[in-house]
Amino acid sequence: MLLNPLRRNPPPRAGIPVAAGSFPAVGHLPALIPSMLRFIREQEARLGPLFWVNRGFGDHALMVLGEPAFELLANKVTRSRDGIEVLAPMMGESMILADGPAHRRMRGAVARTFSPKGLGGANAGRTMATIIEDRVARWEGTKRLKIVPEARELALDVIFAIVGVPVDENAEWRRRYDSFLLGFLNLPTGIAGSPRWRSQRARRWIDARMENIIERAAAASSADLVGGMVQGRDDEGRGLTHQELVDNLRLLLFAGHETTATVIAWMGYHLAADPDLWERLLAEVGPETPLPTTSADLDRFPFALGLFREALRLHSPVGLIGRKVAGELELQGKRIPEGTSVMVCVADLSRDPERYEDPDQVRPERWMKDRVRAGSLETVQFGAGPHFCLGYHLACLEGVQFMVAFASSLQRRRLRLARRSLPSSIEYPLARPSARAVLELERV
Repeated sequence: MLLNPLRRNPPPRAGIPVAAGSFPAVGHLPALIPSMLRFIREQEARLGPLFWVNRGFGDHALMVLGEPAFELLANKVTRSRDGIEVLAPMMGESMILADGPAHRRMRGAVARTFSPKGLGGANAGRTMATIIEDRVARWEGTKRLKIVPEARELALDVIFAIVGVPVDENAEWRRRYDSFLLGFLNLPTGIAGSPRWRSQRARRWIDARMENIIERAAAASSADLVGGMVQGRDDEGRGLTHQELVDNLRLLLFAGHETTATVIAWMGYHLAADPDLWERLLAEVGPETPLPTTSADLDRFPFALGLFREALRLHSPVGLIGRKVAGELELQGKRIPEGTSVMVCVADLSRDPERYEDPDQVRPERWMKDRVRAGSLETVQFGAGPHFCLGYHLACLEGVQFMVAFASSLQRRRLRLARRSLPSSIEYPLARPSARAVLELERV
């Protein structure tokens, strides 16, 4: 963990301590990127549950740990406007940046589409199963699997199919999408060729094609996922505007693949690190087991679903969630001014020993008894509060489908995962395991 030794005791801000080790310009990024959780817990041990973090380029945010974090996520005293300068060009008028009546209208209009019943009606599960079986079949000649890039390609194939991207355009969409993601780097310049410039150009390309997809779905009164979003109405009969449809579909591209791809990769690594987990999966999945295609089908795979939920808990793709203080707020006896950026550490909540027994251990059985429902603690990885991600059911189904397809394929080939330790990872701004690490397959 890289810290600046010259900034061991920086002066407090507004009477609240500042985390040590900040560098000029880049702030605490050298510590956050490779070891966010360790850095935050070390600062908490020194400073308590409330301290400032420099997110780079003078952008300070107040870290809030423990029980008060849930109050912030409930959005009663905060708004989802933190980092708006970066997020607005990326996410536009999507519901992730909306609050209050606008957010409730958008969410209400599409909530049925993303419910288990809505996903079934849109045949989303069958579409995903076909894509996943095809992608896993392509791995049948390999003995060394780079699971991180492969999981990302798989998840992108899935979300492109669900949105309605023509298969022969997938490669170009991937290229444009990768350029679009450069906008999250938050580099100040927008000159030609810069990451910001490339991101904005890619967004224009993506949006133009999203508009075509929306127009086709509207004209055909389509029953698929996009059709459901186009036709969706809240309880007062209000739907999404055209621009909101474009922006929320662009959000779906990002949210619909990043979380699942990361969790799929981590599930693979945990299965390789602990042979007992692999044997327990094989007790549930045989060489010809059909993939689940609805949320109800997940009852047949309690272990696979429990493993997905454990991998999500231990390796939340979004380790920090930001909010903006919208009014008077007092924390730990300190008055927090309106407009302050505050951060909740999802990774810390997910490994809290007071909430989870043996919090650093993979224990799928936590979720297997009576199909434990996802409460506010688990769903913090999906945003929690009113911004709980609507794609939760879709992600769970996709994760289990992958586990079933992967385990079935290896059994047919009489292979298993060679034992290996967990790989290194990047923890901020999006957490994912090292793309260089591989899963090796060996004969049974």
